[in-house]
Amino acid sequence: MPSAITKLQPRLNKTTLTSLSIGLLVLIVSYPLALVLPSWVSWENGPVENAQVVVLLLGMVQALIFQKYGSADWKWLWRGAALIWFICAMRELSWGAVFMEPLGMSEEGPFFSSRQLWYKPAVMPALIGSILLLGVFMLKNGSQSCLTRYSAQVDYLGQSFCWQPLV
Repeated sequence: MPSAITKLQPRLNKTTLTSLSIGLLVLIVSYPLALVLPSWVSWENGPVENAQVVVLLLGMVQALIFQKYGSADWKWLWRGAALIWFICAMRELSWGAVFMEPLGMSEEGPFFSSRQLWYKPAVMPALIGSILLLGVFMLKNGSQSCLTRYSAQVDYLGQSFCWQPLV
């Protein structure tokens, strides 16, 4: 029977290792680049901001890939992770406000606000409803068992730690 660690961490395939390597390389290169790039690069709706959205959406896609190949009790957990990635990406886009004309311009770049969106009052209820519905599906399909059934033994710097879920 596979251990909790094996079930929690899907096998690393070539695509996963490539995306992790590219992400680490971008992280390492970003610090020196921040010293030489012009400030407009980091403005709202600029290249850095748009790259953040791409990274968040790639996280969502990776979670959906993991749920496709994961065991049955982890599928809804991975779908929940994909939903969180999607919510983070939409929040980064100010729920779509960045696709409209900016409200103003300053030395720090354009200013966008989600208050100008006609559907803004529905965003929070939709988020709460989505997360509650996901929780119901997770409970209905037994995903809580993957949190309560396993205790993971982790070896960190020669010390053995045992994670026991509180649920």
